[in-house]
Amino acid sequence: MATATIHNLVDMSRSEIEWLITEYCFVARDREILKSRWLDGLTFEEISERHAISERQAKNIIRKNRERVLTHVDRLKLH
Repeated sequence: MATATIHNLVDMSRSEIEWLITEYCFVARDREILKSRWLDGLTFEEISERHAISERQAKNIIRKNRERVLTHVDRLKLH
């Protein structure tokens, strides 16, 4: 099964995306950062200010968790 891309989230509800993040992102801070980016649309600069981390850290956290979360998008859509 091919991995979904971030564009696959467009057709999903906010609650489905939130569920995916909660279920497959294992660190509380990382979950909040993903939600800030994907659900609230914050920029990396805004995320770094809100969470007291560098923009580079914000990007790395999102990149690290993106693959894990997105691999489950297709599985969720099948239900």
